[in-house]
Amino acid sequence: MKLIIVAKDTSDKTKKEMKFTCDKYGIPLIIFGNIEVNSRSIGKNNRAIIGICDDGLAKKFQELVKTEITEDK
Repeated sequence: MKLIIVAKDTSDKTKKEMKFTCDKYGIPLIIFGNIEVNSRSIGKNNRAIIGICDDGLAKKFQELVKTEITEDK
């Protein structure tokens, strides 16, 4: 995995477990969006966690999220 995306409305326990696992394996983790929107963006239903395997896609997604956060300030 190159990037893990966890929806904001995921349970605190799941977020904590994913953070621990990502830290252990050195995988970037982003808490972004909500379950419904994130699921729809990949054409699935009820997905709280999305794993991205493609390096280019992971880097671009991280750049876009940083840009969005910066523009929101």
